[in-house]
Amino acid sequence: MEGVGVPDPGFLERCLGAGCSPDLAALLDAARSHALVALRRRGTPLPPMVLVRRVGGTEVREFAEGSMESAAFLAQEFIRSLDAGARMYAVVLDSLVTVEGTDIRNQDALLVEGAERGQPHGFRFAQRYRKAHLLRKLEPVGEFELLGVCAQLMEVR
Repeated sequence: MEGVGVPDPGFLERCLGAGCSPDLAALLDAARSHALVALRRRGTPLPPMVLVRRVGGTEVREFAEGSMESAAFLAQEFIRSLDAGARMYAVVLDSLVTVEGTDIRNQDALLVEGAERGQPHGFRFAQRYRKAHLLRKLEPVGEFELLGVCAQLMEVR
């Protein structure tokens, strides 16, 4: 993957293979791209952000209040309170990731979770990145990797 905002060519196949719909895959990839662009523009840490897909379009909301932990809690509460017009969501957290069975330990990564209303669970992905340093720009590292399923945060309405 060459740069920020460039699609990961194998992501759609991995996402669909895990059980994501094409619409949720598109929202998860949009959340990843949006967050990488924001990281490149502003630097780290990136406050938690939520993308909500509605019939009329996509809403993006950032949660920069307080600590990262309290902002992440507010983002989750926002998702839990979404009205029936919200079809799906993606939440992005700037974090560290360790991948069991590899040499990847405590590496900077964007954790992207999302789910569709009415589905029993969501999906969690990670995009590792290398921070900007002196003459080097922030850049994604590796693939947008499936970590597994996650809790569905939207209530059935």
